[in-house]
Amino acid sequence: MSEDAALRYAEEFARLSHDLHQGDRLTTMERIVKAAVELVEPCDWCTATVWHPDGKIETAAGTSSDAAVADELQYALGEGPCLDAIWRTGIFVIENLADERRWPNWAPQAAALGIGSVLSVRIDMAGPGPGPR
Repeated sequence: MSEDAALRYAEEFARLSHDLHQGDRLTTMERIVKAAVELVEPCDWCTATVWHPDGKIETAAGTSSDAAVADELQYALGEGPCLDAIWRTGIFVIENLADERRWPNWAPQAAALGIGSVLSVRIDMAGPGPGPR
């Protein structure tokens, strides 16, 4: 996936999150992950990682227990594309997880779960996150 396509997806999901945020946050996240699987080609699984002001990071919604396990691995290992999207702000595209070197502990374990590629996008729903660490 090109950076341009990733940016278009990020913009679309930012609009979607804004439109959906009229209700409660959990319902919004559930609708976003379901929309990702429907809109992003190909996309089999999706999760939404949330950073709370108290520093807690958790998976707020997901479409697959395997994807949630991949998220939990990121939190336990302290590395991965969702965490970098929170801490560094940005879009992280992994075309082939088996060849990924940015997250040397997380990537092989996530690939072993059957995940082939990843798109992680930061969606700001309540303003800026924690910033770089």
